[in-house]
Amino acid sequence: VFASLTHQVVPEKFWLNGKVYAQAPDIKDGGRIPFTEKLGGTSGFSLRMFDSATIQGWADYIGPRRNGRGDTLEEYILLGGQFDLSITDNIGAYAKVVNLLDQGYQKWEGYTERPMQIYGGITVKL
Repeated sequence: VFASLTHQVVPEKFWLNGKVYAQAPDIKDGGRIPFTEKLGGTSGFSLRMFDSATIQGWADYIGPRRNGRGDTLEEYILLGGQFDLSITDNIGAYAKVVNLLDQGYQKWEGYTERPMQIYGGITVKL
């Protein structure tokens, strides 16, 4: 089951989006795919403050997961954001933050994902 919604609250200035899903993924023999969540969702917004600058934010939810042995991985919420600035028609700059809450979470058992990450750079359109 999947549902998604996108809406421009203020046309060309402010957007909201969201997606939720429920799933029961099985492998060929009828067992569950290990550590695949049954519930999840994403939400986000984009705000164009003026023609050359945009701010984005998002939240991703991954529900609890378990494997065939009954081991469980915790649910988690990841927050992130990005700022884009167009300097000219062909050159821009950006800054992005992933895992804003600096959580120690696992997508797969035994492999802790990276802590908060901050990126920045220059974009060139050819």
